[in-house]
Amino acid sequence: MGLTMEQVMDLDIMGNAIMKTSRECLKGRNVEWVSVTETPVENFVRNNELVLTTGMGCGNDPVLFRRFVEDIINSKASGLAIATGRHTYYIDRESIEFAQENQFPIIEIPWEIRFADITKAVTRKINELQQKDFEHSQRTQQHMLNLILQGADLNALARYTSEKISAPILITNRQGARKGASFLSRKLSALWDQLLGSNIIPQEQIEEELSNDPFQTKVHRVEAADDRIILQLPIVHTTNKKKGYLFVLLKENESPEEYFNYRRLVVLEHAVTAAALWFLRESAVEETELRLREDFVWNLARGQMGTWSNVLSRSKALGYDIELPYQCISGTPENLKELYNEIGKKEQSYRDWLQSMIHFIEDEIYYTGESIQRKTMVTYQEGMVIIFLEVPIDNSRETVNNFLNLIERRLMNLLPGVIMSWGIGTLHVGEIRFSKSFEEAEAALRIGKKRKGAGHRSAFSETRMDRILLSLAENEEVRDIVSSTIKPLTDYEKQRKMDLIDTFMAYYENQSKVSQTARALNLHRQSLLYRLRKIESLTGLSLANPDDVFLMDLSIRIWKIGLAEIED
Repeated sequence: MGLTMEQVMDLDIMGNAIMKTSRECLKGRNVEWVSVTETPVENFVRNNELVLTTGMGCGNDPVLFRRFVEDIINSKASGLAIATGRHTYYIDRESIEFAQENQFPIIEIPWEIRFADITKAVTRKINELQQKDFEHSQRTQQHMLNLILQGADLNALARYTSEKISAPILITNRQGARKGASFLSRKLSALWDQLLGSNIIPQEQIEEELSNDPFQTKVHRVEAADDRIILQLPIVHTTNKKKGYLFVLLKENESPEEYFNYRRLVVLEHAVTAAALWFLRESAVEETELRLREDFVWNLARGQMGTWSNVLSRSKALGYDIELPYQCISGTPENLKELYNEIGKKEQSYRDWLQSMIHFIEDEIYYTGESIQRKTMVTYQEGMVIIFLEVPIDNSRETVNNFLNLIERRLMNLLPGVIMSWGIGTLHVGEIRFSKSFEEAEAALRIGKKRKGAGHRSAFSETRMDRILLSLAENEEVRDIVSSTIKPLTDYEKQRKMDLIDTFMAYYENQSKVSQTARALNLHRQSLLYRLRKIESLTGLSLANPDDVFLMDLSIRIWKIGLAEIED
């Protein structure tokens, strides 16, 4: 706890010393060192220092001596011991009264007592107490580490810490979820919940430097109800990543300055270290479980799970019930790189930022499933978020769309501006139902992005025409016909910057009506006619021939769905 002025006065060497101020002035004053100082004081005296003096330089002048006492008090010394008999015959009443008003102890010691003997006795006592503090610190640290290493939870750590520092303790993770607490009354529990609900977790809490101690400078002060103060200490891993917070609830009207002492600081510092170790262990376990879960879902999607009995046993071990009806949804975040550049997270690499964002997206998917009381299985592979969502057999479409609506709303709060594309498989039965639904969701995602672009949903059941076109695009003869029809148009577009393909599609959609098409394209009638003649001359097809028009339309559709990227 450190040496106090009361303990100094109880030393044998101070047996003949006389208190000139009241003994009450000794209370609450710690002694960290002893010095011998004469006037002038200047900056030679530091905080919590017992000052020994002969009064030399004051010449028994009460005014000079009082000024000397005032300087000692202003230096925040622990006390002043004056050897009387040669340079100072007596201590004047005004100086004693001034010290008494400031609750500062003045002690008279006989001239015969050597300062060296006082210094030796005080230093020895300081060393003894420091050794006891060190041993206490070692025992506390060892006990806390043993708690964590033996598998205890953070409730045990919070209770032990609370006993050591005589104050209620709460430990939360970085998001504010309660992970451990000492024994709290119902009133205190309600206070904690109220404060956590009002977000006392944010990083922008005012940081108060309570002393020069580097640990104390990390303590945040939070005003609570009933004139109470909560101290918020960050739980930080060696990589400087914040894992959570440790909260200390002070008594009514108790200030941090009054509360903190050496031993309490040591206990709290060890508690924060032990809690960081617990979070590190928890993170390692969670990451291992997450990797196993994601690998399982990925293998399930690809149909690489072996026998069905093996699939059932592994799913139960991971907490999945795969006998429920599941429908696959595949999604890709399209603009995370752009969002990273806008946010400007210079202190974090894109790879680390992307990994954390994917974890956030997966968390939001789980929370969304819980909010609609549906099971989910999620993994992120090859740039895709793969979701197996539990759905009702008779109304899966509505459930999937409501689920995606909720996800998108949650993601917009997390990542404003994020663009997600989704592909939705269909519901199947049988042992291959997961891989079949995933194949469909992946195909729907791919087709939807080609047909509609990024940021849309495509259900596999709505892609029948596109699948026919894709199938045709795989035929070599069809590809040659499509290429010979489209290439002259794309080459001309690149040279002259004239969009002939979209011009034909508008003409076709407007039932070959020139005036109506011109209005839709915001073109002059003659300009449209010029484009249509150019299309006929480049392709060798006649827009007056229904077969040629059909061939042109089919070629464009096949090119857009399957050949455009290859041509590019």
